[in-house]
Amino acid sequence: MTRESSFFEGLSEDDLKWILERLERRAFAEGETLLAEGDAPSEIYVIDEGSADVIMTDARGREHRLNRVGPGASLGEMSVFSGRPVSATVRAASDVSVYVLGKSDFRRVGSMFPRLYENVGSMLAARLVEADRRHVHDDRARIAVLEDAGGPPLAAYALVASMAWHAVEPALLVLGPGAPHDDRLEGLEPDGDLQPRAYVVDGAGDPTATATIAQHPEFKHVVVLQAPDAPSPHAERTLRLVGAHDGVGDGKAEYAVRAFVSNARPGNRIRDRLVEVPPLGPEDEAALQDGILPLGTPAGRALGTVARHLCDLEVGLALGSGAVRGWAHVGALQGLLEAGIPIDFVAGTSIGAVVGSGYCVGMSIEEITEGLHNAATRLFRIRLPRGALLSPSGFRSALQGSLQDMLIENTLVPIAVTATDIATQREVVLQEGLLWHAVLASAAIPGIFPPQKIGDYVLVDGGVLNPVPSNVVADMGAAIQIGVKLTRRVSGEKQARRSNRPRLIDIFTSTFELMQSKISTASSSSSTLFVEPTFENSSGFGLRSFEQGRQFIPNGHAAVEVALPRIAAALPWMRRREAVAVH
Repeated sequence: MTRESSFFEGLSEDDLKWILERLERRAFAEGETLLAEGDAPSEIYVIDEGSADVIMTDARGREHRLNRVGPGASLGEMSVFSGRPVSATVRAASDVSVYVLGKSDFRRVGSMFPRLYENVGSMLAARLVEADRRHVHDDRARIAVLEDAGGPPLAAYALVASMAWHAVEPALLVLGPGAPHDDRLEGLEPDGDLQPRAYVVDGAGDPTATATIAQHPEFKHVVVLQAPDAPSPHAERTLRLVGAHDGVGDGKAEYAVRAFVSNARPGNRIRDRLVEVPPLGPEDEAALQDGILPLGTPAGRALGTVARHLCDLEVGLALGSGAVRGWAHVGALQGLLEAGIPIDFVAGTSIGAVVGSGYCVGMSIEEITEGLHNAATRLFRIRLPRGALLSPSGFRSALQGSLQDMLIENTLVPIAVTATDIATQREVVLQEGLLWHAVLASAAIPGIFPPQKIGDYVLVDGGVLNPVPSNVVADMGAAIQIGVKLTRRVSGEKQARRSNRPRLIDIFTSTFELMQSKISTASSSSSTLFVEPTFENSSGFGLRSFEQGRQFIPNGHAAVEVALPRIAAALPWMRRREAVAVH
């Protein structure tokens, strides 16, 4: 129970008696609701006897107890003061009696005893601090059920070891009802000095493993391995563990983890409700001796995809528009990969879609660079002005050569391509269909390249409305969003030397560039970590000499180095590495 200041603290006995004699007293039985989320009460309750639970319901309809309050605590005062509905439900944890103050009651006694205002302010401040602390350090256990459907139990332990490595916190594997036995999982019970590693407890005698979990409240990350037909504890996610030759199966599981598969599919996309994990190697076996599983091996990377999903630590990369400066995306991508930052989702617009699509189909940095070079040699093709100045044929041919007939929904890493529908003047997020066509549409600079017809949409450059689509990777499921924003610095000297009579294509590109520079970043997620390369000698889109943008690859790499401390602060496993490096 959280101890907070009493509503009547600091008043003399005589003053308190005078107030209480004039207030209504009301009783609630255990389990009865005092306040319901969404209500707009006109009264303040001050608990006299008993205790009550403050409960909030999440997006999945599950209840979470935020706090338990007792005598002296006030309830509903923020709603009374603001006129807004209460944000949580309050339910009696025992028989409760309260004093009731209407708004006029509070104003009257508050004017006579100003100390009441101080007490209310103190309590609200304490609750705000507690809410902030809970937001940053969520103490609720994240429980996942792993249904055993023929998979090796060591894979369950390896998954929990990956969760411990990512979160840098102790993680617990509970062997629930019907879980298979494996001698290698013995002797891994929690001790008094918990380390950021995986532990194992036997909960087979617990019908739902709930009591076993309750015995270990110090664990925030819990996986219960149990038979598919066993009663499940209160879990946030349910997965299925299958063997190398087993099917996915049906049921309530989100997807299956198939281990250990010698020819496992590469990439981190959950395809056909399935993630395939390669066999453990000597490096993995050695790491599991320490109860962790890093990302340095194929098995570690595959299980890391699942671990980040269960720990809400998935990383999304948003690559923005910027034409020739988009070569910097290659350097930024290279810098992130060299830093060991896994990328679970990608959203790209315009040139960001070009670079992002190459990565998501499995190209190396060198292959992406070569692909951009090929596109650069075919980009500038003048056509008769009929809706656009340049023909897209060369660019289309380069994209088709690189991306072939790959569908967006089949890429190795999930990608979303953003474009703008000129008919409805809205952003369109493409997550199905031919990848090359979506990228061509996303990079169709208005007036320069013709719009692309996809389905019912007539699409142009996605940067028209959203230059850095970090909100899209957030919608895809990324808890951590990294956005690469292509900024520009043009010296006054360079501007002064520019022609007083610019060519038509320069007018188009400069106008579009100016528009993008003025677009607010409001569409970006508020938690976006921006990587912002700078360009001292870049003006216009560079469509005539696109190949010269190769010089900007180091700009992107350098920008990642600058942003890395901020990125590392959001990724627990990066913080651990930084701490080790300091020492």
